[in-house]
Amino acid sequence: MGDGQGRVNWEMEALFKIISKHHVTTRDIGAKAEQQLQMVEEQRKIDEEVEESQKIKCEQEKRTREEQKIILGKDNARPKISFSI
Repeated sequence: MGDGQGRVNWEMEALFKIISKHHVTTRDIGAKAEQQLQMVEEQRKIDEEVEESQKIKCEQEKRTREEQKIILGKDNARPKISFSI
């Protein structure tokens, strides 16, 4: 347990040194975190829209295949064309 606590303290000290060295304030960190959160949220929305459109496309393709199956009487069959003279 003590070893884990030492690592946490070391990480906190390292973070504090970086922050103080670059004169980064907690407000700056919060603003950057907020921007990242917004970007992640926007990407999530885009991903959901893409997933939804893919679902719709897949359902349409499935419906089309089923309609073709009904019309043609079997899967992937071509309609029979006959010519007579």
